[in-house]
Amino acid sequence: MMWGSNLLKYQVPIKSLTAIINPLDGEMWKVEAINPQEVRDAVDRGDFAERSWGQVKDELSPEFHRNFHICRIAWLLGVELDAEDSHKLTLAVIKDRAWLVDGNHRVAAAIVRGDDNIILHIAHSGEEDLVGLLPGLISLSDCAAAGA
Repeated sequence: MMWGSNLLKYQVPIKSLTAIINPLDGEMWKVEAINPQEVRDAVDRGDFAERSWGQVKDELSPEFHRNFHICRIAWLLGVELDAEDSHKLTLAVIKDRAWLVDGNHRVAAAIVRGDDNIILHIAHSGEEDLVGLLPGLISLSDCAAAGA
């Protein structure tokens, strides 16, 4: 699917985002839910995963998947989010379905940190009511265009 001009940058309240998708529930990774305290404990132990899921998924045994996700989130707690990097945080929305295309671990780290908001890109067809889906959503693309 081509997103075209409907890949725009937004500030989204974490509470609104987690109402529709929450990487800590483990569903996307097919693991048991991850408690934020497990991530904090990994930080205290210095147990981090610096390599991305894409770099390790084929070499990692399934029994280690959950621990990898905990350690990856722990590492990302100390990494500043940059929505403009080449690895954009992207939420896809089509009618009644939403999923994170990229950035699951970074979103999980923002949740564990207790961030109020997150900046991400939303890919959609243009038919969805994004404000209804994500109350408190602020378009940053419009602000950037207005200032140009």
